Amino acid sequence: MLSIQNLFKSPEYYPLRVDFQKQIMAFVRMSRDTYRDSVFLDSRTRYLRGSLRTLRLDDLLLAAASTESAARNVNYILHPAFCCSTLLARYFELLPFCLVLKEPLLLTQLAISSPEALPKWKETFELSIRLLTRTYDETQTVIIKVHEPCNSLGQRLLKADVKSTVTFLMTPLRHFILSVLKSEERRSWVRRRVCGEMASGGKAWGLEDVLPSDLSDAQAAACMWMRNNSLCEQLSASSERARVFLLESDQLIESAYETLRALVRFCRLPLDEIQIAWLVQHPSMRRYSKDVSLAYDANSRRREFAELERRFGHDADLGAEWATCHSILPIAV
Repeated sequence: MLSIQNLFKSPEYYPLRVDFQKQIMAFVRMSRDTYRDSVFLDSRTRYLRGSLRTLRLDDLLLAAASTESAARNVNYILHPAFCCSTLLARYFELLPFCLVLKEPLLLTQLAISSPEALPKWKETFELSIRLLTRTYDETQTVIIKVHEPCNSLGQRLLKADVKSTVTFLMTPLRHFILSVLKSEERRSWVRRRVCGEMASGGKAWGLEDVLPSDLSDAQAAACMWMRNNSLCEQLSASSERARVFLLESDQLIESAYETLRALVRFCRLPLDEIQIAWLVQHPSMRRYSKDVSLAYDANSRRREFAELERRFGHDADLGAEWATCHSILPIAV
């Protein structure tokens, strides 16, 4: 049974979402298996049937204030989407001393809402971080792969806990554009994101004269990439830069062993060379991240991008050219 007194001791009950209007938070009961088996922790969360419960936000905030908080090792994976971030999270899922949360909806809700417009946003953010970083035992490291809109929370996430770190996974501009052009669903998603960001003040990107309706799909993708690349650069140049690990998606795919060796050291994970090699060679890493029924590896990825170049290379050229013309910083495509 869900008990507010024991809520902060274990991740057994996962905070699924918050309703700011009703001032309540919904929880569902989870297990280690359901955390791992949930593709993402949003509407696809595979929680135990019949376990949905709600608690008043005020009661949760009061309980949090009277409960001692213990700092945990936490690594947040930030990314622009379509860049192997789920693959990276799945590497961590192989480790019993890691608790992996993939794209928790609660963080996304906070990221797309306005701290100034909503009552108790700051308090709810701090409460959410405490709830999302609970572990089954004190030796576990929490890995949180966020949803793309949460990249804007980077500074707040680092300041919320002195032991937290960020891995910012980026992908080359051209790869991102091609990955977006791959499907109508992705094209529509990027257009919605660009329109939403622009409407909520995203013109501070330095694109004051750009109208989302004037952009081609490739240009909208470039615009989205520029936004996230800017957030990545800001975070890596901030006062917290020592706690930020920059990673290119191509490194993760083409040099997995060397990349993971550097990353696990950064995250302070107790892995030796043999264990890192075991991670890289694990059979599950040769399956598609979001659908393990499909075979997928570095060679599959190269063939896929070769086909995307054949189909959409010209459009990608125009998108990359547009980005270069509109960026105040040099861009590697």
